[in-house]
Amino acid sequence: FAGEWPRVYAITDPVSSPVEVNLGAVKDGVLRTGREELNFFGTDFPGTLELSAPISVTMQFAGTAHELTYGLLHFLVGDARIDDASQYVYPGAGCAFSDIDVTLRGERVNCDGHMIVFQIHQARASGAVEIGANPSDVIGTPIEVNALDDSGGVFGGSSTAPLGWIWTSKV
Repeated sequence: FAGEWPRVYAITDPVSSPVEVNLGAVKDGVLRTGREELNFFGTDFPGTLELSAPISVTMQFAGTAHELTYGLLHFLVGDARIDDASQYVYPGAGCAFSDIDVTLRGERVNCDGHMIVFQIHQARASGAVEIGANPSDVIGTPIEVNALDDSGGVFGGSSTAPLGWIWTSKV
């Protein structure tokens, strides 16, 4: 699901006391899911597939954020919670881990006029933070957000939906 995501927001404390923090529009946003399987073949010739088991399932959202705020920078750098009021961001200064995780949700309408909504239950930013120097890059910074396993339900996930969900209005 690639394209412009005009509404992307983080939800802090999604189970106990949810608060939405708007991340603004994300241009060239891409929602990715992946599945890697390990295949075991028998010893006969020609080899026949005996067992196929998933070893990795992923969910990721990446794009360019066009509204650079200190809340977004806190989230991307990982020094404090996304709703921290400090306008100073300190790369490498914090050892914040679970307190920087959020639920990430994005909403868009595709070219056919159908709604697409996704949610990553427990999301954490990763990758480099880049703030461009060109006049056209001043407000855009790349973001990369990965889903963490929330099968325990801390952020609303479950054993049947540990990473998140995707909803579309198209049948």
